[in-house]
Amino acid sequence: MKRFSHTICSLFLSLYFLLLTGCDRGRSGNGIVVDSDTRSPLSGVVAKSYGDQVENDSYKSEMVTDSSGRYTGSTGLPGAHKNLLIVLSKDLYHSVTVKNPFNDTTYLYK
Repeated sequence: MKRFSHTICSLFLSLYFLLLTGCDRGRSGNGIVVDSDTRSPLSGVVAKSYGDQVENDSYKSEMVTDSSGRYTGSTGLPGAHKNLLIVLSKDLYHSVTVKNPFNDTTYLYK
């Protein structure tokens, strides 16, 4: 009987910790980058993901937009940041910072 209660207790503790960690995820976001004049998708735009503030070399992930101008980003660590900031940059264009993007369309200006 003692062994059975120990097993049940261990099971409940495992489920409790799983629920605590499983619900709290890092921030993630996505969107499309287009040229402000032509409204065409821009490939090759660098998308750097940051947590609550943009600081030099503190980005959490980096990617480049595909031929459709699509990007994704994430803060990575669960619960570490309230916001996701993504800095979008490409040569000959002004950089733009977007906050918590979700299927957003962002226009880059020359």
